[in-house]
Amino acid sequence: MSFAAQSTGPRIERTLVASEKARTAGAPTDSLPHPLLPHDSSFSAPGEDPKSVLRLRIQSFLSLPNLAGYDFAGNPVLNPSEETVKEALRFLDLLPPRIPMPIVGRADDGEINFFWRRTGVFIDVGFYGDGNLYYLARIEASDLDRDGMEPIRAPVLPRDLIVALAAVDP
Repeated sequence: MSFAAQSTGPRIERTLVASEKARTAGAPTDSLPHPLLPHDSSFSAPGEDPKSVLRLRIQSFLSLPNLAGYDFAGNPVLNPSEETVKEALRFLDLLPPRIPMPIVGRADDGEINFFWRRTGVFIDVGFYGDGNLYYLARIEASDLDRDGMEPIRAPVLPRDLIVALAAVDP
């Protein structure tokens, strides 16, 4: 699998902070995601299923070292739970094949999120393992600006989210 560096941003900065916390705490850092490697499937090998790449990434969150500590706001740093991983994988399975694969990451509060950004389109979908899907969708061309929390009801996604995902269809 070939990789290229991504520009720095909030996700990479969080990963750098987590890596530094692990290093200074003496925790093994080899299982942490590398801060300069892509967190999406855009660098999968030819013939490799992009969803499989994301599936492995999401499953890898369960093997992250437990970083005992606090973020900059004093909140405890949490790894995603098994239930959070299950919810994220269920959502990945619901994505239509024609939708470009998102960037997938984890946050310090244990959230797993899916992120799409194109010109005029911003979508962020998150899971905490509580049975709900949290989303924010903004699409300039249609004046769609929604955020919400919906119970996860596979195989049904919230209507506004379906509309938003259609906007990232190439």
